Amino acid sequence: MMNDMEKVEILDVGCAYGGLITSIAPVLPQTYILGVEIRKKVAEFTQLRISSLREGKALKETQQDKPKLESGHDFHNVWAMRSNAMKFLPNYFKKGQLKKIFFMFPDPHFKKKNHRRRIVSPCLIPEYSYLLEKGGFIYTITDVQELGEWMASSFEEEIVPQGYFERVSQEELDNDPIIPFIMNSSEDGQRTSEQKLNKHLAVFRKIK
Repeated sequence: MMNDMEKVEILDVGCAYGGLITSIAPVLPQTYILGVEIRKKVAEFTQLRISSLREGKALKETQQDKPKLESGHDFHNVWAMRSNAMKFLPNYFKKGQLKKIFFMFPDPHFKKKNHRRRIVSPCLIPEYSYLLEKGGFIYTITDVQELGEWMASSFEEEIVPQGYFERVSQEELDNDPIIPFIMNSSEDGQRTSEQKLNKHLAVFRKIK
Protein backbone atom coordinates (compact mmCIF):
# COMPACT_ATOMS: atom_id res chain seq x y z
CA MET A 1 0.00 0.00 0.00
CA MET A 2 2.95 2.34 0.45
CA ASN A 3 3.01 2.76 -3.34
CA ASP A 4 -0.57 4.05 -3.10
CA MET A 5 0.06 6.69 -0.44
CA GLU A 6 -1.49 9.34 -2.65
CA LYS A 7 -4.76 7.36 -2.58
CA VAL A 8 -5.12 7.35 1.23
CA GLU A 9 -8.29 9.11 2.36
CA ILE A 10 -8.61 7.94 5.97
CA LEU A 11 -5.85 8.24 8.56
CA ASP A 12 -5.73 6.74 12.05
CA VAL A 13 -3.06 8.55 14.07
CA GLY A 14 -1.68 6.25 16.76
CA CYS A 15 -3.42 3.18 15.35
CA ALA A 16 -1.89 0.82 17.96
CA TYR A 17 -2.76 -2.78 17.08
CA GLY A 18 -5.08 -1.87 14.20
CA GLY A 19 -8.42 -2.70 15.74
CA LEU A 20 -10.16 0.28 14.17
CA ILE A 21 -8.59 0.26 10.73
CA THR A 22 -9.08 -3.48 10.21
CA SER A 23 -12.71 -3.17 11.32
CA ILE A 24 -13.64 -0.39 8.92
CA ALA A 25 -11.63 -1.69 5.94
CA PRO A 26 -14.37 -4.17 4.85
CA VAL A 27 -17.05 -1.51 5.42
CA LEU A 28 -15.26 0.94 3.09
CA PRO A 29 -13.76 -1.42 0.50
CA GLN A 30 -13.07 1.30 -2.08
CA THR A 31 -11.35 3.62 0.42
CA TYR A 32 -7.64 3.52 1.24
CA ILE A 33 -7.01 3.56 5.00
CA LEU A 34 -3.68 4.06 6.75
CA GLY A 35 -2.71 3.72 10.38
CA VAL A 36 0.36 5.49 11.77
CA GLU A 37 2.02 4.18 14.92
CA ILE A 38 5.20 5.48 16.55
CA ARG A 39 6.08 2.31 18.50
CA LYS A 40 8.19 0.00 16.35
CA LYS A 41 7.05 -3.36 17.71
CA VAL A 42 3.40 -2.30 17.77
CA ALA A 43 3.57 -1.09 14.17
CA GLU A 44 5.21 -4.36 13.12
CA PHE A 45 2.52 -6.37 14.89
CA THR A 46 -0.21 -4.42 13.10
CA GLN A 47 1.48 -4.98 9.74
CA LEU A 48 1.62 -8.71 10.47
CA ARG A 49 -2.03 -8.64 11.49
CA ILE A 50 -3.03 -7.06 8.20
CA SER A 51 -0.76 -9.40 6.22
CA SER A 52 -2.41 -12.36 7.93
CA LEU A 53 -5.85 -11.06 7.01
CA ARG A 54 -4.69 -10.74 3.40
CA GLU A 55 -3.29 -14.26 3.41
CA GLY A 56 -6.56 -15.56 4.79
CA LYS A 57 -8.31 -14.12 1.74
CA ALA A 58 -5.70 -15.62 -0.58
CA LEU A 59 -6.13 -19.06 1.00
CA LYS A 60 -9.87 -18.85 0.52
CA GLU A 61 -9.35 -18.16 -3.16
CA THR A 62 -6.79 -20.95 -3.78
CA GLN A 63 -7.85 -23.71 -1.38
CA GLN A 64 -11.52 -24.42 -1.12
CA ASP A 65 -11.20 -26.33 2.15
CA LYS A 66 -9.88 -23.29 4.01
CA PRO A 67 -12.35 -21.31 6.13
CA LYS A 68 -13.77 -18.21 4.51
CA LEU A 69 -13.30 -14.82 6.14
CA GLU A 70 -16.63 -13.54 7.39
CA SER A 71 -16.24 -10.28 5.51
CA GLY A 72 -14.99 -11.83 2.26
CA HIS A 73 -12.73 -8.78 2.05
CA ASP A 74 -9.10 -8.92 0.88
CA PHE A 75 -7.82 -6.05 3.13
CA HIS A 76 -5.68 -4.55 0.39
CA ASN A 77 -7.17 -1.11 1.12
CA VAL A 78 -5.59 -0.90 4.58
CA TRP A 79 -2.05 -0.73 5.93
CA ALA A 80 -0.05 0.53 8.91
CA MET A 81 3.31 2.24 9.06
CA ARG A 82 5.72 3.36 11.72
CA SER A 83 6.26 7.10 11.90
CA ASN A 84 6.14 10.11 14.19
CA ALA A 85 2.89 11.78 13.20
CA MET A 86 3.73 14.99 15.07
CA LYS A 87 6.74 15.55 12.82
CA PHE A 88 6.19 13.89 9.47
CA LEU A 89 2.52 13.84 8.36
CA PRO A 90 2.98 16.63 5.77
CA ASN A 91 5.72 14.53 4.17
CA TYR A 92 3.20 11.84 3.27
CA PHE A 93 0.03 13.63 2.21
CA LYS A 94 -0.98 16.43 -0.12
CA LYS A 95 -3.07 19.43 0.82
CA GLY A 96 -6.72 18.45 1.22
CA GLN A 97 -6.05 14.77 0.56
CA LEU A 98 -7.68 13.26 3.64
CA LYS A 99 -11.40 12.85 4.30
CA LYS A 100 -11.19 11.59 7.89
CA ILE A 101 -8.53 11.66 10.61
CA PHE A 102 -8.90 9.64 13.80
CA PHE A 103 -7.27 10.33 17.18
CA MET A 104 -8.22 7.33 19.28
CA PHE A 105 -7.42 7.34 22.99
CA PRO A 106 -4.14 9.27 22.60
CA ASP A 107 -1.52 9.46 25.33
CA PRO A 108 -2.84 12.03 27.85
CA HIS A 109 0.63 13.23 28.93
CA PHE A 110 -0.81 14.26 32.28
CA LYS A 111 2.04 16.50 33.46
CA LYS A 112 1.59 20.10 32.41
CA LYS A 113 5.16 20.33 31.14
CA ASN A 114 4.34 17.49 28.71
CA HIS A 115 1.14 18.98 27.31
CA ARG A 116 3.16 20.13 24.29
CA ARG A 117 3.60 16.45 23.43
CA ARG A 118 -0.13 15.84 23.08
CA ILE A 119 -0.98 14.81 19.53
CA VAL A 120 -4.02 17.12 19.52
CA SER A 121 -3.06 20.65 20.53
CA PRO A 122 -3.74 24.15 19.20
CA CYS A 123 -0.36 24.42 17.48
CA LEU A 124 -1.03 21.27 15.42
CA ILE A 125 -4.59 22.09 14.32
CA PRO A 126 -3.48 24.15 11.26
CA GLU A 127 -1.40 21.18 10.09
CA TYR A 128 -4.35 18.80 10.32
CA SER A 129 -6.52 21.38 8.58
CA TYR A 130 -4.01 21.56 5.74
CA LEU A 131 -4.18 17.78 5.17
CA LEU A 132 -7.98 17.55 5.43
CA GLU A 133 -10.36 18.32 2.59
CA LYS A 134 -13.07 20.94 3.07
CA GLY A 135 -15.98 19.14 4.72
CA GLY A 136 -13.67 16.44 6.07
CA PHE A 137 -13.87 15.19 9.65
CA ILE A 138 -11.59 14.79 12.64
CA TYR A 139 -12.69 12.26 15.25
CA THR A 140 -11.35 12.38 18.82
CA ILE A 141 -12.12 10.02 21.69
CA THR A 142 -10.59 9.39 25.11
CA ASP A 143 -11.48 7.95 28.49
CA VAL A 144 -9.74 10.87 30.24
CA GLN A 145 -12.19 13.72 30.71
CA GLU A 146 -9.51 16.40 31.06
CA LEU A 147 -7.88 15.29 27.81
CA GLY A 148 -11.23 15.22 26.06
CA GLU A 149 -11.85 18.81 27.12
CA TRP A 150 -8.32 19.76 26.02
CA MET A 151 -8.78 18.25 22.56
CA ALA A 152 -12.19 19.87 22.10
CA SER A 153 -10.91 23.27 23.19
CA SER A 154 -7.93 22.92 20.85
CA PHE A 155 -10.33 22.87 17.90
CA GLU A 156 -12.76 25.36 19.35
CA GLU A 157 -10.00 27.91 19.84
CA GLU A 158 -9.55 27.83 16.10
CA ILE A 159 -13.23 28.30 15.30
CA VAL A 160 -13.50 31.99 16.20
CA PRO A 161 -10.22 33.49 14.92
CA GLN A 162 -9.69 31.40 11.80
CA GLY A 163 -12.83 29.40 11.20
CA TYR A 164 -11.15 26.09 10.53
CA PHE A 165 -13.61 23.73 12.20
CA GLU A 166 -17.10 23.38 13.63
CA ARG A 167 -18.18 20.75 16.12
CA VAL A 168 -20.51 18.10 14.72
CA SER A 169 -23.86 17.91 16.48
CA GLN A 170 -25.01 14.86 18.42
CA GLU A 171 -27.89 14.42 15.98
CA GLU A 172 -25.45 14.10 13.10
CA LEU A 173 -23.21 11.74 15.08
CA ASP A 174 -26.20 9.50 15.75
CA ASN A 175 -26.47 8.98 11.98
CA ASP A 176 -22.74 8.56 11.31
CA PRO A 177 -22.02 4.86 10.54
CA ILE A 178 -18.39 5.27 11.62
CA ILE A 179 -19.24 6.14 15.23
CA PRO A 180 -19.91 2.57 16.48
CA PHE A 181 -16.46 1.58 15.20
CA ILE A 182 -14.89 4.61 16.87
CA MET A 183 -16.51 3.67 20.16
CA ASN A 184 -15.84 -0.05 20.18
CA SER A 185 -13.41 -1.36 17.55
CA SER A 186 -10.03 -0.26 18.88
CA GLU A 187 -8.30 -2.18 21.64
CA ASP A 188 -8.57 0.84 23.93
CA GLY A 189 -12.24 1.19 23.08
CA GLN A 190 -12.83 -2.42 24.11
CA ARG A 191 -10.74 -1.94 27.25
CA THR A 192 -12.73 1.08 28.38
CA SER A 193 -15.99 -0.77 27.75
CA GLU A 194 -14.82 -3.71 29.83
CA GLN A 195 -13.76 -1.37 32.63
CA LYS A 196 -17.04 0.57 32.32
CA LEU A 197 -15.20 3.87 31.83
CA ASN A 198 -16.76 6.90 30.20
CA LYS A 199 -15.76 7.69 26.63
CA HIS A 200 -15.48 11.33 25.67
CA LEU A 201 -16.16 11.72 21.96
CA ALA A 202 -15.90 14.90 19.91
CA VAL A 203 -15.99 15.22 16.13
CA PHE A 204 -15.13 18.30 14.10
CA ARG A 205 -15.84 19.25 10.49
CA LYS A 206 -13.49 21.41 8.46
CA ILE A 207 -15.48 24.36 7.18
CA LYS A 208 -12.84 26.20 5.20
